[in-house]
Amino acid sequence: MKQKMVLTVDLDSREPALGYDMGLSAVLEDPDIEVRFYKKERDSNPIPPDVLKDVDAFISVERPVNADSLRDASRLKWIGRFGAGFDNVDLAACTEKGILVSNSPQGVWRSVPEIVVGYMLALANKFKTFDNHIRKNGFSGKNVIMIRCLHGKTVGILGFGGIGSALASILKAFSMNVLVCDPYADEKKLAAAGAKKADLETLLKTSDFVSINVPLTKSTRGMIGEKELAMMKPSAFLINTARGYVCDDEALAAALRGGKIAGAAVDVFAGEPDVVNNPLVRLESENLIVTPHVAGANNMDAMTMVGEKLAECALRIKNGLFPINIVNPQASKEAVPEECLTPSFVAK
Repeated sequence: MKQKMVLTVDLDSREPALGYDMGLSAVLEDPDIEVRFYKKERDSNPIPPDVLKDVDAFISVERPVNADSLRDASRLKWIGRFGAGFDNVDLAACTEKGILVSNSPQGVWRSVPEIVVGYMLALANKFKTFDNHIRKNGFSGKNVIMIRCLHGKTVGILGFGGIGSALASILKAFSMNVLVCDPYADEKKLAAAGAKKADLETLLKTSDFVSINVPLTKSTRGMIGEKELAMMKPSAFLINTARGYVCDDEALAAALRGGKIAGAAVDVFAGEPDVVNNPLVRLESENLIVTPHVAGANNMDAMTMVGEKLAECALRIKNGLFPINIVNPQASKEAVPEECLTPSFVAK
């Protein structure tokens, strides 16, 4: 009797009452695949070695996968990341053991740009300020609080991958000027989005909004700190939906306290999910919006698409094919077809 392929998912976030199956229906319904869910509770502990011991494929939703996690993973062929980022997976360890790693960025290419625009609208129109004002003062004194339009303003986008390029396209509807800082940005895609390439300093000095949309790599870690924030206009807003360590949280909190920039919206934090003592979370300010990493991650439509891409990968592996969205093709002894490589930027 043919042995079933074993696929383990590290977090069971299915919600049957809402019709949400994490986009995994294709593998859940396949009689040749045994799907296991590790836990329903969230935590940030690394995956224990025994979880991967007799597993052929693994989907990592949030928990770290390190070298020790892979210690007994003799059957493991592939790890899929439930989202665009893959910094919680030890790529070097996976590559050494010949384990392919895929991400699934397509699902967040729409949800993250939409929430970025939401942050922009909320900041420019001071939703938080007005919400607090009417609860305390009613309509009295509202005329002294002035707001701005998005129309005609300049947006600086750091990173022009799927999220950054989709954001630029959406901003066309607001007639905004778009600058892009990304050495790998495709000129045709820039032109199609009506965007112009700029170096980091120029972008920071001229933008009314700065949106961080880069992956966390050695080159992007700490790319926005005290020096960079000082370059921004006092009337500008910063939005970070990328990764916490890309922007220095303490430096951003200081810039907001000192009025160096007009405001910020932050969805990702250094050391998350432990944010109790994070300087941004502790900062009570009407010009700061903080959310618990929900851009994309809490969007059922986006996460369904993410799961569907990973299910497609698992089915391809079952059928002896390469998965798609591979981020470490060097793990394979055979040449990986170009169409199976991730569209995300992967630092060499």
